[in-house]
Amino acid sequence: MSGGSEDGIPLKKDGNPDMRYKAAREAVGDDAGEGQGKPAGGTAEDGTPLRKDGQPDQRYSSEHGFGADRERASEEGKKGGSTQPDEVYKPSEHGGLREDGQPDQRKSSEHGFGADRERASEEGKKGGHSS
Repeated sequence: MSGGSEDGIPLKKDGNPDMRYKAAREAVGDDAGEGQGKPAGGTAEDGTPLRKDGQPDQRYSSEHGFGADRERASEEGKKGGSTQPDEVYKPSEHGGLREDGQPDQRKSSEHGFGADRERASEEGKKGGHSS
């Protein structure tokens, strides 16, 4: 501890109460709760927390994901679900062509083993041995 006041409140070097200590937080009062899970700027009439500058805190907005609706977010999370669309275009099922008709470089024989799975498998079985 850097220092203390006459009444036992721990102080920082600049003379302000050291809020890391319970005694300092209790001495300062309710204003010390900022940063402890409470919104810094209070709440709006609709219950939305406010930032220090008085603007609505968008982290709690219902327009931003699930907002403060933890119950709904929990229900949706329990349902699970796919993160990909049902139909995914696979160049391997279309002759190595992308959706736009261009060749997919991942399937090119000039790009590693390309579509030659047999050769890739043989080389893989050899492991680190030189051929």
